[in-house]
Amino acid sequence: MKKELFKLIIPVSIISFIVFTKWWYVSVVDTPNSIMIGFPLAYSCNAWHTSMSQQFFLLEFIFDFLVYLMFWTILFFGFDKLILEINTTKIVNRILILISSLLMTASLILVFMPENLFFLKRDFDIKVIETKPKFLWQTIPHPESKIEFKSDE
Repeated sequence: MKKELFKLIIPVSIISFIVFTKWWYVSVVDTPNSIMIGFPLAYSCNAWHTSMSQQFFLLEFIFDFLVYLMFWTILFFGFDKLILEINTTKIVNRILILISSLLMTASLILVFMPENLFFLKRDFDIKVIETKPKFLWQTIPHPESKIEFKSDE
């Protein structure tokens, strides 16, 4: 039964990791303010050497994915033991694997662009200015571009 649950937990973890995250608007010393991505730790932000490039921090990325994996493991095993036994069918497993594979492939294509940088961990301090949750389909509004218009009336 544990093997069956892990066939469900791993794709759900990958899907939720890619679909739900958080953006952080941060102040970094000696660089422009940046938007970082990741939950519970920020594992990606804009790279400052060229436009349209990202930098990724591997330890933060691994920690974030393990948090998602542990969350879904505890949730599924707790539900399976305490409330109701979870039985999955092959079609459900295959659909979840297909969705997670497509999302992961699209993400990996973007991550492994030649301009991107990879570091073991983030080597700069940040001061968090603003954070909000983010879904995959949402764009991140740049906090500095918020302009309020006052009417003359």
